[in-house]
Amino acid sequence: MSAHRMLRTLQPSPAVARLLGVMAVAGLVAVFALVVQGAVQQGEARRASADAQAQAEWRCKAERQQAVRRDCIARVSSVP
Repeated sequence: MSAHRMLRTLQPSPAVARLLGVMAVAGLVAVFALVVQGAVQQGEARRASADAQAQAEWRCKAERQQAVRRDCIARVSSVP
């Protein structure tokens, strides 16, 4: 059997090739959607953390006593 004939027998029909192409595109779209969803969730978590940090700093700065205010800001600033 020649190489040309062998390759010809391994080629899928046009319908199968089209189906495989559609499945590959659907898989890539699904993976892309998962990546985007993860990035959105990470961004939301980062924003919520920044908001909580800003609120904590605001509460510290609202303290009347300077020593309490300084200690509070030091504690809030040390939180990762």
